[in-house]
Amino acid sequence: FVFGNDETFRSNDEDRPLSRLCGLSMNGNLLPFVEAFIPSRQKWVFNWLWTVAFPSLLDPEALKKTCIILVDQDERNWEVIQSVLRTSDVYGCIAVARLCNWHKINRNFVVKVRVHKKSNEDRYFFDEVTKWLYSFSYSVKSIDQMDDSMAKLEAFCVMARKNEVSGNLVDATEKYIRESFKPDLSRLCQCYYSDIPHGNVASNSFSESNNAMLLSSANVKPNNKLNVTGRKINDAADRRYNQLKSDAVASLNKSSVAIGGKGAVGTPDSAVSQNIVDAMVKRAKLQYDLSQRHNCCVTESSDEHVNILVRPEDTNRTFNHLHPVYHQTHKVVCSKVEASDGNDYWCFSCGCNEDYHKEKCPCSHVYCALGSKPHESHFYPECTKQYEVCYGDPKYENFTRDCDVMRLNIMEYPGLLVP
Repeated sequence: FVFGNDETFRSNDEDRPLSRLCGLSMNGNLLPFVEAFIPSRQKWVFNWLWTVAFPSLLDPEALKKTCIILVDQDERNWEVIQSVLRTSDVYGCIAVARLCNWHKINRNFVVKVRVHKKSNEDRYFFDEVTKWLYSFSYSVKSIDQMDDSMAKLEAFCVMARKNEVSGNLVDATEKYIRESFKPDLSRLCQCYYSDIPHGNVASNSFSESNNAMLLSSANVKPNNKLNVTGRKINDAADRRYNQLKSDAVASLNKSSVAIGGKGAVGTPDSAVSQNIVDAMVKRAKLQYDLSQRHNCCVTESSDEHVNILVRPEDTNRTFNHLHPVYHQTHKVVCSKVEASDGNDYWCFSCGCNEDYHKEKCPCSHVYCALGSKPHESHFYPECTKQYEVCYGDPKYENFTRDCDVMRLNIMEYPGLLVP
């Protein structure tokens, strides 16, 4: 699970910061969990939130499934979270903290440095650097690639001085990279989070969206009393949860997803769209469509083990590389395993960044090797529509328990299990 934590202001007449903890569903829906008016942003306050308040208010078993906690660049909050994750298992054994790339880049670079833009050359340089900075948080897959990209970015800044780019703009950019961005790469760069479930979530923008809802849904104003603001927030949260629950129940009766202007009714996709949330159906279909552009070949085969190389290729040609020597080549390993139900399965695992346990559905390389379209059995249990409606509800204890068991069984193996 993913948490976003942030503080917002101008929500009450006492100028108290409002600390907000929220998350995202597998269908991309924003879920507000905890709202807390705090006396200050001192370290002891954050320590109380993470060690007392949040564990007391939220389900302990759900907290143990935490994977990523996204925060802004408040060092006191960061230090507390890091300490809690090191010394306690309240938030699970794999949970890690990550700086939000939007807070780091937009708030600390874009907003502060853009005042130096004067010419078209300045604007081009500024836009390129901004895109370059963001790329560290989603496309850099290794430390070597990170070092190489940083060296090229620094060289780009040096060359910009010779191309009529404002000296003040280049100076401010180099200072930001040297003093702020580069020291925080270990808390930002994708290569440090690529093996974590949901490690591709680099922005706390959903927390900012939660803050925006204070105005749009709760109608919170800076001159509101604390009790008035609290009531407005609670009422808005109740309305949102009721709407999300209603939408989830209604989606159980739908069996089509409009993709490319065409519904899925009467097609092989209908069973998937009937049971899996829309966002995950679209993600899986995208991966399947990408798989149609790949070519694969078997390099090693036995009764228990098969190695398949997959890469973008002309389908009329074949290749037989013993090792994936091209950067676009990925090895899909198929191993026969005996699952906890006593049956034998083929386990398809791929070494690409679109890891099955991180994305909750197979990547394009696995679909290419598998040679079949998406099926509802290819997804984690939290991707199902029924999960949104029933999981955690005391009336459906058996369903909740079955989902937890299924998830643990899936996580025992490195990839997708296929009968």
